[in-house]
Amino acid sequence: MKVSKILSMSIACLLTVSAVGQQNPLMEAYNTPFNTVPFDKVKVEHFMPAIEDAMVKGKADIEAIVSNKAKPDFKNTIVALEHAGEDVGRVSKVLFNLNSMETTPEIQKTVQMVSAKLTDYRNDISLNPVLFDKVKKVYDVRESLNLNTEDAMLLEKTYKGFVRNGALLSEDKKNVLREINKTLSERGLRFGENVLKETNGFAKYIENEEELKGLPEFALTAAKEAAQKRVQRRLEIYDSGTKLWSGHAIRRQS
Repeated sequence: MKVSKILSMSIACLLTVSAVGQQNPLMEAYNTPFNTVPFDKVKVEHFMPAIEDAMVKGKADIEAIVSNKAKPDFKNTIVALEHAGEDVGRVSKVLFNLNSMETTPEIQKTVQMVSAKLTDYRNDISLNPVLFDKVKKVYDVRESLNLNTEDAMLLEKTYKGFVRNGALLSEDKKNVLREINKTLSERGLRFGENVLKETNGFAKYIENEEELKGLPEFALTAAKEAAQKRVQRRLEIYDSGTKLWSGHAIRRQS
C-alpha cells in the first residue's frame, strides 16, 4: 500500500513538473522568428522555476565533466564546460535585461532571489577543485594541442577565469570569497535599484521656453505630457495626505 502510494505521488509530481514546463515559455523552444524571446507570453512568475530548472541541468552538466573517467582533453573538458548550463545564461539574460529596461517591483524582487541562487551556482563551479584540476591539466599541455586561434583563446579564458575567481585559493579563503561574492551581488543590485529610483525621480523644471529652442515638436509634447502627469500625481498625493491629516485631526478632537 505504502509503495503504491509513494509511486503515485512521484508520478503526480513528475506530471506537475511537466505541466509547469509546458506552460512556461522560458522552459521550451521559443519557435519564433530568429529565435527571439516571446515577451508577450513571458510572465514574472515564469522566471524562478525556469532558472531553477536550468540550474539543475547545469549542475548535471558539470557533474558529467567532473565524473568523466577519461583523460581530460580540450573536447571533454573545455568544450563541455563552455556548453554547460547554457539555459542558465539564456534565461537569466532575459530577466536581467528586463530589469534594466522595463523593471517593476515584482521583477526587482525576482532578480534579488535569482541573484542569490546564481551567485551560489557560479561559486560552486569556479571553486570546484576537481573541475579546475581537469581544466589545469588541459591548460598545462596547451602547447602540444595544436589548437587554432579561437580554441586557444577559449582555453586561455577558461583557465584564467577559474584562477581570477579563486580556484587557487585555500579552502578557508574560498569560503571568504563566497561571502564576498554574495555581498557584492546583493549590494550591486541595491545600488542599481537606487540609481534607477533616483533617475525616475529626477525632474528638471523649465520656466523659460527659450531653453527649449531647437528641440523637435514631438519631444516638447512628450515633455509637456510628462510634466502634467507629474503635477497631477503630486496633487493627488497632496490631496490624499490632506484628507488623511484632516481625518486624523477630527478623530483627535472627538
